[in-house]
Amino acid sequence: MRIERIRLDSSGGLSDEYLFSFSKVQHLYGLDPGKGESFRKRYDELSRRETSLSRSRLAGVLREFHSGELYHPAVEQNIRRLEKPGSVVVIGGQQAGLLAGPLYTVYKAISVIQLARREEERLGVPVVPVFWIAGEDHDLDEVDHIYVPGPEGRLTKHRLPLSEGGKRISAGHVLLDPKSVGVWLQELGRMLPDTEFKEDMLEELTRLAAEPVSLTRYFAKLLHRLFGRFGLIQIDSSFPPLRRLEGPFFERLIAENAALDEAVGHQIKQVEKMGHPSPLVLHPGCAHLFVYVEGERQLLLRDGGGFVTRDGRMRWSRRELLRMAREEPHRLSNNVVTRPLMQEFLFPTLSAVVGPGEIAYWGCLRQAFSAMGMTMPVLMPRSGITLIDRATERYLGLLGLSVEDVFSGLDQKKRQWIDERAPLNVQELFAGARKQVEGLYDSLIERLSPLGPDMRRLGEKNRLRVMEQLNYLRGKAERMIRMRHETALRRFDHISLRCLPEGKLQERVYNIAPYWNEYGIEWVGRLAETPLSFFEHQVVFL
Repeated sequence: MRIERIRLDSSGGLSDEYLFSFSKVQHLYGLDPGKGESFRKRYDELSRRETSLSRSRLAGVLREFHSGELYHPAVEQNIRRLEKPGSVVVIGGQQAGLLAGPLYTVYKAISVIQLARREEERLGVPVVPVFWIAGEDHDLDEVDHIYVPGPEGRLTKHRLPLSEGGKRISAGHVLLDPKSVGVWLQELGRMLPDTEFKEDMLEELTRLAAEPVSLTRYFAKLLHRLFGRFGLIQIDSSFPPLRRLEGPFFERLIAENAALDEAVGHQIKQVEKMGHPSPLVLHPGCAHLFVYVEGERQLLLRDGGGFVTRDGRMRWSRRELLRMAREEPHRLSNNVVTRPLMQEFLFPTLSAVVGPGEIAYWGCLRQAFSAMGMTMPVLMPRSGITLIDRATERYLGLLGLSVEDVFSGLDQKKRQWIDERAPLNVQELFAGARKQVEGLYDSLIERLSPLGPDMRRLGEKNRLRVMEQLNYLRGKAERMIRMRHETALRRFDHISLRCLPEGKLQERVYNIAPYWNEYGIEWVGRLAETPLSFFEHQVVFL
């Protein structure tokens, strides 16, 4: 395994300023992730903070979640360490996608593990890695499929239907049918090439869903298979015993809801004054909470002195909602604003590992933390990675391309490669021909115009037909040139499909299945053991 590090082109967004010009946005976030002293400062803050949440109760919930197939001695050891005063956590989270979701989910778990290891060595205190599974999320269309490289340089979307008639059901409440998962995996097997690892991969993925299991549990079982030996603690935000721990903080969020909303709104205005669009789109009167009504997750809004669902069908007084938080906390759910606050309530968080989108919306939350009597943890960007399979590496060499070429104008390199080998410059040749034809028709139409307006119209119509024929001829000439270099162009297309599918980073499209099928699964463990950069993109040659 060889790794090259590169700097991707800047998008100019809030997350880029956070990563590379932190002084510009420090007032939004607080602690600079690029400075080691930030982690010491944060640890000192946590050491002075009093918390009403019992570590032993939290540890009990984590043990309950990791019972049965999620037990591992390394995980249990970390739960015991978290139980003791003075320990802290590095936490990161993601939606529960099929087969561990997009590759960046795996990279986020690796980043959590590596940052916890690094800071434990630096601070000399127990630092425990925790992965928060966003089991409350109800956007199932985002997680009900995976992509695999298909024939003819195209992506193939492989979907497992999860939603029930468009209902807003949380991922943690979706039960996977073993038979349906088995059929879906068999279809996946037919889509992937035959390799020495294929049969074992499909058998293992099938075994993990051998009995009815929730989508989040299936996700947790696979993540545990990958990272249990590294002591990664997982928790599903929809896990009922966890919701019971959250009750007291739900009460605070309800009691101080208007102040919380005002704090978020004020900081959004600060972000917008800096020239950035708001990363959060919030409804007026948003309570930053959801409520479950007949199994569906409904957004809550403030309405006078009470609360109402977004569709207006259900209404609660402030007192009734506070009672719900005390007696039925499982009926409440966090949104994008209150989830980080709830994590802070539950865990002594040294650092949160986040992706680019999360960095942007956390930029709207510092005042929300203050409103709840909290301070923000150090936000550390997750490692970004692109995997280079052996065929892609070979094609890069044959075409004389560097990894930088892949991420900065691959299409331009492709055109340049063709132009350098073409027997003539088709673009220049036909540009000249068009200019000559235009000039000829301008003169011809002008001389024919005295014959009447119909003649001018006929001349223009004739001009268009000739231009269409020129374009047709140009297309034929370009196709003839491409056919001469068909093998090389297929190599360019392979590189694009594997590294930048549909122009997106590989980590945002593919998941582990194609690479597990081709190389086995041990490369994931090797990545977790290899120190990675948090501020540069890593290109990993498998």
